[in-house]
Amino acid sequence: MKSTLLLSLSFFLVCGAVSAQAKTPVETLLEVTRYEETAIESAVAAFDGMIDQLKQQGVPEAAIKEIRTEARALYVKIFSGKEMRTKTEELYTKHFTEEEILELTEFYRTPLGQKTLSATPAIMTDVMKIAMPAIQKEMPTFQQKIGEIVEKHTAGAPGKKDAE
Repeated sequence: MKSTLLLSLSFFLVCGAVSAQAKTPVETLLEVTRYEETAIESAVAAFDGMIDQLKQQGVPEAAIKEIRTEARALYVKIFSGKEMRTKTEELYTKHFTEEEILELTEFYRTPLGQKTLSATPAIMTDVMKIAMPAIQKEMPTFQQKIGEIVEKHTAGAPGKKDAE
């Protein structure tokens, strides 16, 4: 009787440990896509557009290097956190069915999937470099439009002094 009880208890402990370690399809997808690494590198790549602007403004290379280090540290802090990972998992389950997540996981396990993951940060950097001149060109008009929209929606709002 005692050995049956011990065997049953052992079985439940082992099953509990196994189920606690089992990953959801989304957790597996984030593991296969190297979520943290990919997110950090993509954020750094997107930040490179700002770095290019700083260089054009004459910011010294030593400062650029220090800014890059700080930016990377910020992105590591953000994307290595449990909260961001949980929110990312929630986004995937919001936008994809479980079957689609399983298909994505299988794709990212392929050589092409891995190449896609590796190339994405460089592609993002190049896209930002291509887009930045157009963004800069349009920025004054965009800022003016934003100002007009804000003015339209706040004119006569409580707390706003009337022009005399």
